[in-house]
Amino acid sequence: MRQLGLGLAVVAAGLAMALQTARADEELPIGVIAAQSGSFVSAGNTIVGAANLAAQQINDAGGIKVGDKTYKIKLYIRDNRTDVNVTIAAARELVNDIGVKAIWG
Repeated sequence: MRQLGLGLAVVAAGLAMALQTARADEELPIGVIAAQSGSFVSAGNTIVGAANLAAQQINDAGGIKVGDKTYKIKLYIRDNRTDVNVTIAAARELVNDIGVKAIWG
């Protein structure tokens, strides 16, 4: 679980550095797609737990600083129900509708 959280932190930090324009609310939106139901729920719960822990620790430490701006991580978590079609739909929603900068899962 620690490795997943560390991985999310590294991805978030890298994406934040590449972020060219600041959001008005100073948030870095990151999507998490994992099985919260279906046959892989155990693995999915681990991924979601690690993502939540990493985001909380990063935000509690002040967020991610890029230049003179600081971003707090905001997670958008979606259940893929262990179904590839649901996963694809969730990814499209996260990217097209919400505008996440990364997807973890």
